[in-house]
Amino acid sequence: MDTVKSILTAISGSDHENNPSVSSNEQIRYQLCQIDELQNGQMKEFEIITSVINTSVLLIKQDNKFHAYASKCCHYKVPLAKGALINNRLRCFAHGACFRVDTGDIEDHPGHGNLPKYNVEIVDNHVILVARKQELEKSERSKIPDEFEVEAKPVVAIIGAGAGGFTCADMLRQNGFRGRIVLFTHEGILPYDRVQLSKQPLKKPQDLLLRDHLYFKKAKIDLMLDTRVTNISWTLKNLTYQTLGKQMKSEQYDYLVLATGLRSRKLPASIPGGDLRNIFYLRTMEDASNLVNKVKSPETKNIVIIGDSFVALEMCGWLTTGLGGPGGKQEDADKKNVSVVMLLKAPLIRVFGEKIACAVQKVHEKNGAKFYSEATVTELTGENSMVQFVQLATGESVPCDLVIVAIGSETCTELLKDSPIEMTPDDFVKVNDRLETSVDHVLAVGDITKYPLRIFNLDEVNCQHWQMACTTGHQAADTILRHYLGQTKGGCRSSKNDLYTTPFFWTTQNNQTTIRYTGYTRDAENVVIHGDLENEFKFVAYYIVDGYVRAVAQSKYDPIACEVAEVFYHKRNIRKEDIEHDMDSQSLIFQKFRCLKCERRLNKPLELKCNHFICRDCLETVLRNHRTNTQCPACSRPLGDYQIENYTYLSPDHYISRLLSTFTDVNECHTCKEFTTVKPCSECSKDQCHSCSAKHEETHLQIEEQPNENFELSNEELEILEPIKSYLSKKEFEDFIQTARNHVDRAILKQDKTMVYIPRSGSTVSVEKTPIWSEPEIYDWSKHERFSLDDIINSKPERVRQLLRLDFNPRPYQIRMARPGLAGKNSIICLQTGAGKTFIAAIVAKFLHIRSLQNVISPSASSTSRFKAVFLVPIKALVTQQCAAFRQVFIDQPDFILKPIDNQVGERFKNLYQQFDIFFFTVQKFANFLEAKHADLTKFDLVIIDECHHCYDNHPINSMMRQYHRLKSSGYTVPRIIALTASVGTNKKNAFDHLVHICANLDCLEICAIETGLEEAELRNSTNTPLSDTILSVPKEISDPIVKALKDDVMKAIASRLGYDISTMDNQKLENFLAIEHDNACKKNDRDAVIGCGYLKKFHRFLIYYDDLPLDECIKWLIEGLAEFTASNPTQFDKFCRIKSEEFLKRVAIEISNSMEVKAKLKKLVEMIINLHTVNCRGLVLVRTKFHAVSLETFLNKNSDLKKRQISAGHLTGQGSAEELSLPGNQQSKVLDEFRKGTKQLLVATGE
Repeated sequence: MDTVKSILTAISGSDHENNPSVSSNEQIRYQLCQIDELQNGQMKEFEIITSVINTSVLLIKQDNKFHAYASKCCHYKVPLAKGALINNRLRCFAHGACFRVDTGDIEDHPGHGNLPKYNVEIVDNHVILVARKQELEKSERSKIPDEFEVEAKPVVAIIGAGAGGFTCADMLRQNGFRGRIVLFTHEGILPYDRVQLSKQPLKKPQDLLLRDHLYFKKAKIDLMLDTRVTNISWTLKNLTYQTLGKQMKSEQYDYLVLATGLRSRKLPASIPGGDLRNIFYLRTMEDASNLVNKVKSPETKNIVIIGDSFVALEMCGWLTTGLGGPGGKQEDADKKNVSVVMLLKAPLIRVFGEKIACAVQKVHEKNGAKFYSEATVTELTGENSMVQFVQLATGESVPCDLVIVAIGSETCTELLKDSPIEMTPDDFVKVNDRLETSVDHVLAVGDITKYPLRIFNLDEVNCQHWQMACTTGHQAADTILRHYLGQTKGGCRSSKNDLYTTPFFWTTQNNQTTIRYTGYTRDAENVVIHGDLENEFKFVAYYIVDGYVRAVAQSKYDPIACEVAEVFYHKRNIRKEDIEHDMDSQSLIFQKFRCLKCERRLNKPLELKCNHFICRDCLETVLRNHRTNTQCPACSRPLGDYQIENYTYLSPDHYISRLLSTFTDVNECHTCKEFTTVKPCSECSKDQCHSCSAKHEETHLQIEEQPNENFELSNEELEILEPIKSYLSKKEFEDFIQTARNHVDRAILKQDKTMVYIPRSGSTVSVEKTPIWSEPEIYDWSKHERFSLDDIINSKPERVRQLLRLDFNPRPYQIRMARPGLAGKNSIICLQTGAGKTFIAAIVAKFLHIRSLQNVISPSASSTSRFKAVFLVPIKALVTQQCAAFRQVFIDQPDFILKPIDNQVGERFKNLYQQFDIFFFTVQKFANFLEAKHADLTKFDLVIIDECHHCYDNHPINSMMRQYHRLKSSGYTVPRIIALTASVGTNKKNAFDHLVHICANLDCLEICAIETGLEEAELRNSTNTPLSDTILSVPKEISDPIVKALKDDVMKAIASRLGYDISTMDNQKLENFLAIEHDNACKKNDRDAVIGCGYLKKFHRFLIYYDDLPLDECIKWLIEGLAEFTASNPTQFDKFCRIKSEEFLKRVAIEISNSMEVKAKLKKLVEMIINLHTVNCRGLVLVRTKFHAVSLETFLNKNSDLKKRQISAGHLTGQGSAEELSLPGNQQSKVLDEFRKGTKQLLVATGE
């Protein structure tokens, strides 16, 4: 919006790659940019990536000073760089939180933290960040000291711990108040973010808390939970209160803050049936929990929402699309029938006006909601006290299993009845600019108040926004501080002594679209709207009062709302004529074909279920990175379909396709990132808009115009140095030459290997020298004997060795298995480890490589004149290993053919592709290269895939093969595939179906395996093959009382107290979940969560051990592990966990005393050892963990049957300390020596 931006510029009075420095445990120094990279009034986010931290900071330049802060807002961690910067204020675009640029202190809400600020130094015209690692890891900063004494007087009593009450208490402590603070709340939970109850009802309770218990302890705020104030003596400054289950008490106060808030308005008593069951209201966390549980019930299919409030519409959006959020399933939303019954013509019409209200309704209707407009509820009816129908005045009956009543709210002001507090006729508390009431030393904040809104010269308004509740609480704290301490704003808003703020709120509809609103107006119909309400619901609405804009609502046009909020704050007017034609229609058109993920021009666009458009490659990246939790990048709606193959390209007559074909020169400018008309730079081909083109061309001229007298080279020198140019840019190459001359006295190498000394005078003197290197002789393949496919597959190993110039004889079965690959067919080679799968692939690769050098066959049409192949491995360690195996086949100049890709920069791969022929990648890195366009699948002739049995679901191999299949179906030349595996997946329930899927995914119709008979004998003679190769199945024990007791009686109880639902999690999911929750708890210093996660992790590990090992060994481990949680000062939750643990251990003791049977799995192991054991036989048992090794050794040595046969076991684990169950090197040698000598016939070892 140009008008708003121009006003912002007038207010502020201004126009308009990272390099790590020194890092240590104490301090990090990081070069951000040059000082002229930012102009006054500009900000930019910089990534900080070092060996010790990976984060980002926000750099701001204001009045020629640089300020560095944490880059994310303290409220919900959104990027501040997308917000508005004006004078000394930085406003977040998402929810309107505002911070001072000079200090980082919060000045306007929501949010309750201050921005962490970092030191900045200017060194050689560069901006250097200087900060400690622990400082950079903090997401917010508190001004409350770690230690301070609370004075007996004065006492501030705050009734209500919602947004206003909590913010008042917090700001008092943040800004130096040292008297007592008593915060009363009738709820039994810590203060929480109430607005999220309707926006994200599935959020965990702990994620909604504004602060945890530790905060209140540190801040020394007396938080009175489950407490109601019953009476106030206004003259004596005394209040009476009662805590649930306790006797009545009283409290003397010096200042009283009323923050009692609102309650949900109930159905009128005139409507019969209001007392039926399954009628819900939403105001508290308990309301939300009860409602969510009922909604999730399979019996709840028909839901009726009565009302057109924000709560009503946000709940409607959640019910129709949001049930697939955290802890929910999208199919749950699809099964609900949602109806909205409202008195008015359209929802939210009083706030946004009719046009936007009708568009909001259509958004919900597209997702299945049904609306009953201008409808009056006459009765609620049902049977057995359960609501079943909502009866309307029209005679219609709307069926329902559940009713949500959201018809607004009413003030909680019962305490003020017959008090001297002045009230307005509509039952609000009247306050002045300092939030003071008509009674001395009594203030009121939040939704119960009416206050002056000086920003628009209004004397009495009530804005029931979360932001306004927080801001009035902040102002009340400032009033108290000013009265007692003589402070003004505690360093915040010091230029304004009274309430001065811009109202700001946001509402999320359908979990797809967020509307942001700033300003205030009572006339929602006098509005100018720009944008597309019908299709994209993308708009800006300007609400006009007396010819001036007084409020703005916007959707998908960030950061307009926060920019306008700053315009209002600085008392600048926006006239109606300024905005009537301000929205550039061409810019709107351009935005339609901009990818919502990469923000560039749509490439092969696909349409999502939510009607947003995305590049195909971007969607594939999103699907791969997020697996089955994928959401639309724009609206966060779950995609529902996670297979890229199920999305189809837009038809040529689709309006997006027509726009793309019409506006061929529109893309993102590489310099300014604007999405507009561009043209490629003639030098570097990077897209530049008209404004940036000239400046960008100057950068090339600056390089060309540099003095070149130091770069004069002879023809011989240029010829020798020419290959280096392919690796470097022109400027880098020139710097290289200059540096080389400075440090090696201008010595270079001639082609004839003699040294040439070039004195500084410039003359050249040749001096014969000993050759510095000796290149290996290049084998001339053009003179090599010509051979065909038949010559390879029909010849004996000795002849194959001669034809392919090998230094070993391939085995006959290796030659046979190479046939499909040699013949150009895709194949899977299934061969046990050590049998030479890699050599088979190498033989095929060398055959094709030789044939291409002899010009017998042509490589892929898209590649260079030489054969190109890529070998993909699952982990980095195998890159070097497989490359080394290929070197045994490519004995002629392997360094010029084979190239392992480990830490190469992606953009440099194009140069490497020209220089080498066969590349070794991890499959993930190669997938990344394909995604970033650093590599092209069509430019390879052969792809070799190791461990190919992983080619299913969203594994990177399968993602690459999906691209392969798309290219093949589109007529592109694709490489042949050779896939290697030792097992195609025998652990699958249906091995045949799995094999078919693997073959289909890999496009392979040939499976090569060892044939019975001669090949089997050959394999056994040439490799170390076990005597027995048998897969034994052991029936899983149906019910184990130990497992059941631990899971149901202990783990669920602890998890429930923490708000976790672990009932449906498998082992891996639970392990990951507990690790994440434990880390989060440590960061938040939430002791109960740390303790609970610790117990759960121990119990979960015990179950894993107990699945394989004897109970007595596992229980010893558990007892030792639980001893770690012994605390000198245990919390109530700690005591609860300990009691549950002791109950479980007693249960186990009883089971052990009853002589529990040995596990079937262990019985089977002993039986198999006895059957296979012979004289001088050795046995190896491989296990998962060190504890498995130690415990299983103990069990086997105790077994009476093995003792009778004099079979003794030892264990072998990796090196380390004994406390970690590791073995020092000398102990490992001793165990192995005993095993070799036969002292130990069994060795239990980890697979390390």
